[in-house]
Amino acid sequence: MQNYFDCGQVIPSSKGCKRFVVQAKGDILNKIIPHFKDFPLVTSKGLNFEAFKEAAEIVARGEHLNREGLDRIISLKGAMNNNRGFDELFNYLQSKKKIQLNPA
Repeated sequence: MQNYFDCGQVIPSSKGCKRFVVQAKGDILNKIIPHFKDFPLVTSKGLNFEAFKEAAEIVARGEHLNREGLDRIISLKGAMNNNRGFDELFNYLQSKKKIQLNPA
């Protein structure tokens, strides 16, 4: 992934696993977010991406330095930590284009 995105780093994680981490704002805004806009997630993880994207945009505009922007990021983090209701998840999944599998 590090080679594909040409950014970030791979670091050790728990139980012998590795994590891909991108911290540079420019890389997040110019490489990671555009990738997932071009190749959207088709599960409810897409909602997490939308929240992440909004938080990154708040930081990019410098709005995280005021109370309203910080509060919005905190609320987005709560949404990303599975604090969504069934209706929100269901409606999101219903709005997505169905994936057509072509068994060849």
